[in-house]
Amino acid sequence: MQQLGPSQFARVRRLLPPRRDAGHLAFAHALLDGALPGRVFVDDRSGPRSALLCPESGFYLATGLAHRELADQTIATLQARWLTRLQESRVVVATNDGWASTLRTLLPSEEGRIEFHHNGSRQDRPDLPSGYRIEPLTEASAAAFGSGIDPWVVRTMGGPESFAARSFGAVVLSEDGSLASACVACAIGGGEAEIEIGTDPRHRRRGLAIVAGAAFVAECAARSLVPAWTCDATNEPSIRCAARLGFTPFRTAAVFPLSPLLIRADDGWRLANAFDGNAL
Repeated sequence: MQQLGPSQFARVRRLLPPRRDAGHLAFAHALLDGALPGRVFVDDRSGPRSALLCPESGFYLATGLAHRELADQTIATLQARWLTRLQESRVVVATNDGWASTLRTLLPSEEGRIEFHHNGSRQDRPDLPSGYRIEPLTEASAAAFGSGIDPWVVRTMGGPESFAARSFGAVVLSEDGSLASACVACAIGGGEAEIEIGTDPRHRRRGLAIVAGAAFVAECAARSLVPAWTCDATNEPSIRCAARLGFTPFRTAAVFPLSPLLIRADDGWRLANAFDGNAL
């Protein structure tokens, strides 16, 4: 395992699959572009054929040729130096079947994440319910992320001011000016804008996410960006919302959660439990 410096990141871009074959690529391209902080680990620094891209967003991508030793050593490095210090949850996304098979032999749990393509059609903007207004993302609205609208996207870009400057999106505000719903870009790269969408529980079931999402898709078109959507395979509300906004599922990716409680075992990594004593 070798870690690349930022000036060497371009060497692994050719290992990324084309957009039609995998999702979450905006995170990878944003990392390689220097727009998101993170680390890149490879099998060979001079001519990499396998890579793990680890943006601090927590969505790590295993790409190129599957390489069990690279994954094992990378996880060990993350455990020793960074994994326990990061706030966000972490998963490794397998960008191809070879990586999925390899990671299954190494990590203790697997989840599915649906990746969607937008059909490119122009979306009619739904009517905004009375008592609400919609406006572009600002530093003030980014600072209001919280209940029901996960602030992880703000943290990973360095806080509200940096997030508002580097991202874009639409927010829905209630009569009192509080944040009710938002659809924003959590990563921009490779011609894509990855979507983060949410609604405060007090304002749900009023179609606000659809209003914000339609505005976001329109803004992507204005910026010549492709909107990208992924979600947990069990997230039925997100799947329904994606369909209403013109997204179609094209594959379910294998993703493998990482945890500060991972400990090395003879045949890979497993989760610590109460019998592991000091491991907890």
